[in-house]
Amino acid sequence: MHPRATPIARRTLASLAGIAGLTLLAGCSQSRSAQADADAQNAATPATQTATDDQRQYDPYAHSATNLSGSATIAAAQDPWAQDANRANAMDVYRRAFNSEVPAGLSDYNPPESYNINQITTTDVGSDFDPDIAADGSFVVFASTQHHPSADIYLKRADRNVITQLTSDSGHDVMPAVSPDGTRVAFASNRSGNWDIYVVSLDGAKPILITSDSAHELHPSWSPDGSRLVYSRLGTNSGRWELWVTNVDNPAKRSFVGYGLFPEWNPVAGTGDNGADRIVFQRSRERNDRSFGVWTIDFADDRSSNPTLIASSGDQALINPTWSPDGQFVVYASVPNPTEWAEGDQYARPGTADLRMVDAWGRGNISLTEGNSVDIMPTWGPGNRLYFVSNRGGQENLWSMDTAPAVLAARNEIRGGNSATASVPTD
Repeated sequence: MHPRATPIARRTLASLAGIAGLTLLAGCSQSRSAQADADAQNAATPATQTATDDQRQYDPYAHSATNLSGSATIAAAQDPWAQDANRANAMDVYRRAFNSEVPAGLSDYNPPESYNINQITTTDVGSDFDPDIAADGSFVVFASTQHHPSADIYLKRADRNVITQLTSDSGHDVMPAVSPDGTRVAFASNRSGNWDIYVVSLDGAKPILITSDSAHELHPSWSPDGSRLVYSRLGTNSGRWELWVTNVDNPAKRSFVGYGLFPEWNPVAGTGDNGADRIVFQRSRERNDRSFGVWTIDFADDRSSNPTLIASSGDQALINPTWSPDGQFVVYASVPNPTEWAEGDQYARPGTADLRMVDAWGRGNISLTEGNSVDIMPTWGPGNRLYFVSNRGGQENLWSMDTAPAVLAARNEIRGGNSATASVPTD
């Protein structure tokens, strides 16, 4: 693999364009050649697919026949912050945080950078990526190549500077997800040849295999009760990235729930229509620039419904969506479409990528980071602390920021009925 193909470049490139195949998508180093990766991806695409060769190379994840301007549900729902008491409580928190008056709107919100941005890991060799946070905020898990060319899963306690290695294998272990009770970590690994989902306990026991067929499965996310996982699967028949849900204790019981990539289960149960759970994910359109937007689906009784587009862009690919702990907001990475920076170089990377926030109904779209760094792979912890991967220090490390002021300002803006996009520079 080309030495310039960093984990961020790999996962971003594959998320957007599928240029170098599945191992790039996983965000880790890989010993196979780029041509072998491309051959593997081409082999996984059915000959009956109607897209042209150029379309398949640009984006092999033609996820759905849903027409974005037609049958898809465009976000609209009752305002969950209509209660004056809720608004008053939110304003109170803002005043305590900044010792100031609540801004009239998002355009006035500009908290100091020193308050928002903190560096969590400090590796200067390899990269730290794919963070996930325990529900109580006591530790963060992440994938890293700081000690080995292959990626392993590590754990860092909130009150310590040391890190603990959870997995060690000749393959790549990536995309960890902490169970709601904080006792287990699900992750993706290619230790058996293809990408599968595993679950390991924090006591260091041998990982348990959850998926075992010949397809590639990636990016697990836990249901609120910890009994199930949703993940991405490259369909052997469809040739598309699919969303599947499986029972952790009975992996043979699984359900196909739609097409998409990088799903995350809402941590609060019953937030969908009629008490259904809600899952957020990224999905590409099937026409024009084919860039990714952020979608949600409702899930109940092993069935999905209400595909809902909550964020899209004409010139950006929106990837890596993650829920706030209260299930009311989504943060995602906004990356320029690869036609603007790849220019045929499969090892190229975007010059910038920013984090944006929107509420679960597509309102209050707000920029959390703006600058010259590549900020991606966000994950939300308690206390509105957002963790993400950034190269702002020169090397890909984990960083965090306090989103509480942004959330409160967004709620204020939504409450006031103004949902226009706003910018909140912090770097």
